[in-house]
Amino acid sequence: MYGYVPMDKAGRSASRTVEFAYDDWCIAQMAKALNQNDDYEVYTQRSGFYKNIYDKSMGFIRGKDTQGRWKDNFNPNQTTGEFVEGNSWHYSFFAPHDPQGLMDQMGGDDKFAGRLDELFAAEGKEHMDISGLIGQYAHGNEPCHNYAYLYAYAGQHWKTQEKVARIVRELYAADPDGICGNEDCGQMSAWYVFSAMGFYPVCPGQVIYVFGTPLFPHATINLENGNKFEIIANNVSEQNIYIQSATLNGKAYSKAYLEHAAINAGGKLTFQMGPNPNKNWGKLKQDRPYANPGKLASTRPNPKISKNLITSNNNDPAIGELTGQIKIPVSGTYTFTQSSDLGRAKVFMDNQCVAQDDITAGFIKAGIYALKVQGLYPMLNNPLQVQVKVPNTNEFVDLDTFILPQTQQLEISKLAEIPAEAIFIDPALIKHVSLATGKPVSCSGGTQMPHTPDKTVDADISNNSGWHCGSGPQWLQVDLGKVYDINRIKVYTYYDNNRYYKYAIEVSTDGSEFTRVVDERGNTTPSTASGFEHSINPVKARYVKLHMISNSANPGVHVNELLVFGSEMDKE
Repeated sequence: MYGYVPMDKAGRSASRTVEFAYDDWCIAQMAKALNQNDDYEVYTQRSGFYKNIYDKSMGFIRGKDTQGRWKDNFNPNQTTGEFVEGNSWHYSFFAPHDPQGLMDQMGGDDKFAGRLDELFAAEGKEHMDISGLIGQYAHGNEPCHNYAYLYAYAGQHWKTQEKVARIVRELYAADPDGICGNEDCGQMSAWYVFSAMGFYPVCPGQVIYVFGTPLFPHATINLENGNKFEIIANNVSEQNIYIQSATLNGKAYSKAYLEHAAINAGGKLTFQMGPNPNKNWGKLKQDRPYANPGKLASTRPNPKISKNLITSNNNDPAIGELTGQIKIPVSGTYTFTQSSDLGRAKVFMDNQCVAQDDITAGFIKAGIYALKVQGLYPMLNNPLQVQVKVPNTNEFVDLDTFILPQTQQLEISKLAEIPAEAIFIDPALIKHVSLATGKPVSCSGGTQMPHTPDKTVDADISNNSGWHCGSGPQWLQVDLGKVYDINRIKVYTYYDNNRYYKYAIEVSTDGSEFTRVVDERGNTTPSTASGFEHSINPVKARYVKLHMISNSANPGVHVNELLVFGSEMDKE
């Protein structure tokens, strides 16, 4: 699980990520209503995944690939690639179920309101799916429809009144072309009907409506239960768009929202309108509309990472893994990260990967998990980091960056207020890490993006994760950086029911004169998840060259990982 839709796995990935987060919140509400508490917890955690593609350094959501790398040459105005019928301006404010979480991402109430100001002021450009522009706000399509109402969550409700009044009066008309955009399933008209009455359902599925500004002096809702709900707007006009005060059934009402039950019960909501904003109306925290991202009924204790001795009982240490156990005593969402691209920290339960570096794991139940750090050797004395998201909160605990010293003692030095102990790594396992991890790679022939040759030395042996190219003879070469005594090579190729590969491996100290050390040109053994391992007589080499020949039944060359081992790692 990535915790987002990777842009190298699917198109329109950023739009999908934020919309799926809202969808998961909706599923969580249904699960809660059905008393399916486990599902409720899982989908509540997933509803926060929109944060995983929000780049705080730029203030926008961005595309991310499977390695957690941001999209290069990012332009928030771009309307293709990671977005559908919009751009990053149009999707960066999309978390209708969690406005408070969105505000936290953007730096708090004032900064959030400031970003909304930028949205309505920045220069926008129309095209077939973007119309009805006020700055970069695009009223002609769905993603932006609740954004004018978000000021209310930041305590600046008067700006919501201002923006809604402008949209109602400028972007709608009683003409054949009186709707400024795409009327999908009547949503443009529905927005107008709600907003003209003076409120809008910012988050469908939540039982509140956020006030905007009423258009008519009097409106009545005839309810199916026989009740009537009236909305009165005294002194409303094109100039008098600001709410001065309000009453509900004759009693003073200071909240900037209304619950559905109040409407359903029938009654009368009265606004006093004026030409100047009352900036204090709806400003207090208790009067702002509330977000309902889904909170668990009970408070659970904070997590604790326990001390465990990492042993050498891994079935295949040659993969380049340091393995051990991690105890997760509290159910919740955990993220384990490493700051270097040369390694991969992964957490497994029953051989299923439930978390990996720079990827939010989603909901993990309490239990004993296997912790595997792949490709660790090249990162000795380089920064590593582990991060944990505290269950039942939206808080990611920032941990101190720590160094793996020569003693091989990995210390999680700080978990904020959460106590933590050290994890120890058996030094003997260090010698089992591939020399090729993270080293430069070259190849012949074409490459099928995004399956580039560097994926063969990224310590990820999962199926279909490596280099893909056309059929026929192809080669791939790794530069180890200096001469080593090579004694073992392992090849992972794409595997299915009948796929097999013929190949040979050559080594060289200078890159020009090569010696063949493995010859499998007659191989007919189907590829498997365990790969093909070759022990060889020790030979000095800096360059390792893999020659691949695809079989006729399955044309094309697919190499998931190339592992090279030698005496440089034998540090007893």
